[in-house]
Amino acid sequence: EHRFGDPPLALHLAQLAVYAARPACERPGVFGAVGGAIELDVLADCLATLGNAHRITGDTQQAARYFKEATVVAHRGSGDPLIQTKIEWLSAVLMADRGQLDEALFLFLHCLEVYERLGEEELVHVIQVYIGQVQLRAGRPMQALNIAFDCIGAVTPARELRVAQSAMLLIAQARLDLGDLRRALGDARMVQECCSAEGEEGMRVRGEWIEARAQLALGDWQEGVAGLDVARDKLLEIGALADAALAHLELALAHADACRWEEARAIARQAFGTLAAAGLEGQALIALRTVARAAEEEKLTGQVLREAIGRVSAGG
Repeated sequence: EHRFGDPPLALHLAQLAVYAARPACERPGVFGAVGGAIELDVLADCLATLGNAHRITGDTQQAARYFKEATVVAHRGSGDPLIQTKIEWLSAVLMADRGQLDEALFLFLHCLEVYERLGEEELVHVIQVYIGQVQLRAGRPMQALNIAFDCIGAVTPARELRVAQSAMLLIAQARLDLGDLRRALGDARMVQECCSAEGEEGMRVRGEWIEARAQLALGDWQEGVAGLDVARDKLLEIGALADAALAHLELALAHADACRWEEARAIARQAFGTLAAAGLEGQALIALRTVARAAEEEKLTGQVLREAIGRVSAGG
C-alpha cells in the first residue's frame, strides 16, 4: 500500500519481506503442507513485490532481476495461477515503462484472460486500466477512453476506490490527448477532489499535472506554467521519475513557445542533471541528455522538445 504515497518506504518493507521469506524456503515443509511449495509461493510473491518497488523508485534493472527470480521460484512452488499471473502483470508494467508496449499489451491480455477465468473481478478491473494506459501511450486515446468508461461502469467504488481513481485519471488524460480540453480540466480537478486521503498523493499530483497541461492548451499560459512548475517538483518528490521528466520537458516547451528561450534552456539543462541524480535511466534519460546538449549549444527548438516529449511518453 505504501507504494502510492511513500515509494522508498514500500521498497524498504519489500526488502524486509524477502529477507524474512528466504530462510523458510531453506527448511521446506516447516509451514506448508506440500513439501515447501507454500513457502516458495510466499517468496515468489515477495520477490515480485520487491521488483515492483524497485520499478516505482526508478531502478528498472533491479526490478527485472527480481521479476526473473520470482518467476523461477514460482515455478518451483505450488503452481498457484494467482502468484504466476501477478508476476506476469508486474513484469508487463515494467515492459510498458521501458516502452515495450506491444509486449506489455500481450502480457496484460493474457493476465486479463486468466483473471476472468478465475472469477477475480477486481483484478480484471485493475488489468483493464493498465491496458487502457498502454493504449494511451501507443497513441490510441479513444480506445483508452472507452476502456476507462467500461471500467468505471463495472467497479464498486467503495471496494475498488483506487481502481476507480485510476480509471478517472485515464479518462482525464485521454480527453486531454483527444483535445477535449474543458472536460479534461474538469476530470483532472475531480481526480484531485477524490484523492484527498493519505497515500493518494501520487494520483492527486498527476491530476494537478493534467490540469496544468489542459490550462496551457486552453491558452491560460500563466496558470498552466505555474501548475506545471509545482507538478514537476511534486512528481520528483514522490519518485515518479519518468513523469517528472515529461513535466520538465513540457515546462521547457511552454517557455519556448512563449519565446522565453533563456528560461527554456535553463529548465532543459536542470532536468537532465536533476533526474540523472535521482536515478532516471534508459531512453527517457537519453532524451533528456539530447535536450540538455541542445540547450548548452543554443540549438534548443520547440521541435527538439516535442520529439523528446514523444520519446519519453512512449517509454523510448
